[in-house]
Amino acid sequence: MFTKLIRFYLLLIITIGLYGCGGGQAEDPSLRSINDINPEAPNYAVQITSPANLTTYTPASPTSFNLQGICLADGTIEISLNATPLGATSCSSNLFSLSINRSILNEGLNSLTASYTISSLTTTILVRKDTTAPSLTITANPINQSNQTSYAIQGTCSEEGALISGNLQGIPFSDRCTGGVFSSSPMDLSFLADSTYSASAQIEDSNGNLSPVVNENIVKDTTSPLPSFAFFNPANGFGNSGSVSIEVTNILGGDDIFTYSDSSCSSGLLSSDTSGGTSHIYSLTTVTEGKYYFYFTVPNQSGATCFGPLVYEEDLTAPNGPDTISMSSPNNGETSSDATPLFTGTISATENGSEIQVFNNDTCTGTPKGVSNIQQDEFTIGASLALDGSENGYNEFYVRLVDRAGNIGTCLATNLSYTLSNTGLANLPKLAMVGVDSVTKLISLEDNNEITWIKKSDPNNPITFGPLSEGDVIYIEDPITPSEKVDAGDIIESTGATYVVTSGYGTAPWASEAYSGKTFTSYQYRYGNDSKIYVTSLVADSFVQIKQDVDDDGDLDTIDYATVQKNEIVEFSPVIADGKPFQIVSDYSINVYYVSSSNGGTTFDKDARVLTPAATDIIGFSWYITSIENDTTVSAHRHQTGKNFSSNDLDINEVLDVERTLKSNLIDYATRVIADKPVSMLQIADQDGVNASPSLPLTMLATHFGIPANADYIGIIAPTSGNYYYTLPGNAEVGPIALTAPGNTDPNAPHAAVFTNAGLVPAGTLIRCDTPCFMIYDDEELGDEDETLMMGFSP
Repeated sequence: MFTKLIRFYLLLIITIGLYGCGGGQAEDPSLRSINDINPEAPNYAVQITSPANLTTYTPASPTSFNLQGICLADGTIEISLNATPLGATSCSSNLFSLSINRSILNEGLNSLTASYTISSLTTTILVRKDTTAPSLTITANPINQSNQTSYAIQGTCSEEGALISGNLQGIPFSDRCTGGVFSSSPMDLSFLADSTYSASAQIEDSNGNLSPVVNENIVKDTTSPLPSFAFFNPANGFGNSGSVSIEVTNILGGDDIFTYSDSSCSSGLLSSDTSGGTSHIYSLTTVTEGKYYFYFTVPNQSGATCFGPLVYEEDLTAPNGPDTISMSSPNNGETSSDATPLFTGTISATENGSEIQVFNNDTCTGTPKGVSNIQQDEFTIGASLALDGSENGYNEFYVRLVDRAGNIGTCLATNLSYTLSNTGLANLPKLAMVGVDSVTKLISLEDNNEITWIKKSDPNNPITFGPLSEGDVIYIEDPITPSEKVDAGDIIESTGATYVVTSGYGTAPWASEAYSGKTFTSYQYRYGNDSKIYVTSLVADSFVQIKQDVDDDGDLDTIDYATVQKNEIVEFSPVIADGKPFQIVSDYSINVYYVSSSNGGTTFDKDARVLTPAATDIIGFSWYITSIENDTTVSAHRHQTGKNFSSNDLDINEVLDVERTLKSNLIDYATRVIADKPVSMLQIADQDGVNASPSLPLTMLATHFGIPANADYIGIIAPTSGNYYYTLPGNAEVGPIALTAPGNTDPNAPHAAVFTNAGLVPAGTLIRCDTPCFMIYDDEELGDEDETLMMGFSP
């Protein structure tokens, strides 16, 4: 305030210097004010200092505010709103203040004026009131093609740049109001059956004014075959080549196809084509950057019916970088064992739908450490560094954008970094995917380990255990009421590495950011009519689809879908066809757990497995290899001599059989898989026939492991030669014991071992490798007797 007063006095002195002298000429005393004649008279200047000029008041603003300012003489100051007297206050100690309720402001711009009641000197500011929500309508365009892959939710809107967000039968969409209209990105609705579906949306302006929810019914009716229109190239409706190809189906040879820019199909003819068969592909020119709306008629088939629009965007501009970006879990500058930093930020609305990638090199080359899509001017990226220790040390992060048209932005420094150490799957917080008061055991893999159990039902009263020593095994249960055990959604946090399993669902390991992903693939071996898939998202709300090529046409069909809220668990009960691969696809990183029933749904405990991310270099025990993309080149290298398998064109609806693991000769089935596109491998072993275990990317291997329950064996695989060591409870470490080399000269065949301890490996046993390795154990204690992926860490 002292600084403001000094500046104000200086302004008065300058004003007197500029205007207070007559240049030596005589001046008529009658023209002077009392202040000019009597230098001792008060100075009635006044200045508003708060609120700032052009301040905007929104629904989130306080209900009232203080109009404050500087005054240089005692007296009464009158405040006016839009030239109408509002109230008066006194100048005291060179300050004045008047409380104003924002409800009396008019919507839009308002003038606030302050002046002494006995002076004509005034000060005025403008403030804006914006508490009116924008409006929108949804246009109920029918869905009349069964294979509708490019449907856009469209409508009108009242405020330029306002954000529209909503969903169609749970499928999210968003857009910005542009020129009084909106049109969502093309949506694949081919999996929806003929029915009436509800579309709902809201619009929110930049000041937080949110409209009521608007609902509209959208009818899908494909009973009468109608021409179908979809983008062919680029298929997503965004490009930068100056042209777009459109495919028309459900037509006959000789049919005329007319394309218009006008929604009534009465003017703006862009092209006329004649079909040569039941489908036709043709191109349209889109040289100028911007959105193109295409409408169609096929008079031979449907008379004057005007179809469309298909909305295409020609984008010739490289994407811009984020406006803001921050990192958490771990925070910027920390040293942490957490290999899964979370990046969040804001960005211009023009980049909505673009992909943002994070790297730990300044050229943004190689495989990104995390990828996400920009939605509603924001992004959340769950990144993952290697867990095998290869990326331990200082990591600095950079981002790059790739927009929907394929334009690539520059590699930008985030000025965010941290030091990774002592990392691994076992070090991260864990969330129970399944369970209802389920028996759960935990082993500590380090000394001085403090354990915190956060119950979903009572998150404000966590239960702590410890400190635990390396090899200690405990039950996770309420110490006062032991019958209260683990439920789905419970979280375990620890100061050191731990491994936790839950009984009742195939010995379930817990969800972790480290093995989350956006696309998972697995093989549906059996019991597809009685399967459960549990999905949780630890990063952000995620739209999740379960897909399978149901009709054998080479394309994935959506068989179930839902929006999974952050830290919530959704149980899917899809009908999955046996003998085929399936996929789980999400727009943000998720964790997935699968289990099935062999008795019609009475109990779910068969073929249980946590799904792990597909990768181009994976390791595990063999059976079925599946791919997330078509035309995948795969080579599988087994430990056993002569057991190499390959495919030059593995598709999403195909499987590469690398032979079923036999427990009697486990190491023969140790397998490394190398591919040009991400793949996964599923083991379902013989004998009891209920065991299942997935593969792991090489970057998720570790060196230190332990088991919380009795086992009949531990299987160990490493991509290179090395040794393992074991420590039984209460005993000294034994080793080194060499991993068995493969029986051939294949450099990619893995080394392996089986540790049985004469048939019983007790709970609390510790195993370590001197090179990063993969481990599973066959649980013989918790009632499920399933092979379970072990989670370790690398000091």
